[in-house]
Amino acid sequence: MRRKFFTLCAALSLSLCVAAGVLRFRSRTTSDAGLIALPGGRAILISSNQGRPVGWLEITLLSNWPEPGVRWSSRPWQSTGPFKFWQRSRVETFGRGRWWMMWGDIAVVRESPGGPIAYRDGIYRVAALNGWAGVPPGSPDYAFPRGWEVRAPHSDVVVITAVLPLVWLGQRTRSLARRIAQHGREHRRGHCLSCGYDLRASPERCPECGREAGKEAA
Repeated sequence: MRRKFFTLCAALSLSLCVAAGVLRFRSRTTSDAGLIALPGGRAILISSNQGRPVGWLEITLLSNWPEPGVRWSSRPWQSTGPFKFWQRSRVETFGRGRWWMMWGDIAVVRESPGGPIAYRDGIYRVAALNGWAGVPPGSPDYAFPRGWEVRAPHSDVVVITAVLPLVWLGQRTRSLARRIAQHGREHRRGHCLSCGYDLRASPERCPECGREAGKEAA
């Protein structure tokens, strides 16, 4: 059971590794953002941001999210996904500033007062509202969820998610090497190559599985 669970985790980690690698390649010219709204006013926002020389990934857990549904956008970074304006928040950095963790209150601009969230060109909507000078509390031009976010370079995510698949591959390689070695030892000791039965009393044919001597194992 543990072996199956480990294999499942390795397969999931490999999928994440491939996805992070693809997003890293796309981040040279494009940013991607996907949002999944959950029950209870919660949502998960995953963003891959364009950067030079390296882009970065963001995973944001949101509460008090105002809209249901699933959204995806791919555009230059200034225009991708809901534009998050961190308000009262805390920031912690790790790995010499490569990893960021943020949590607190967020202002997310809407397309119009009381309207839907601006998933495209949100940064220009903020500029039109002079949001850089401050967001008025309770403004109908914004939604005000709370969030927790972790941010890291694509390359770091690729390396971390590659560890588990490499461990799985190493274990499988070692197990295969042991089987080959055992196969050779049993052959030298006069055992059946199919089932391992002792053939010293019947070297022509295995009485256990019926395999004839000199034939390849099925």
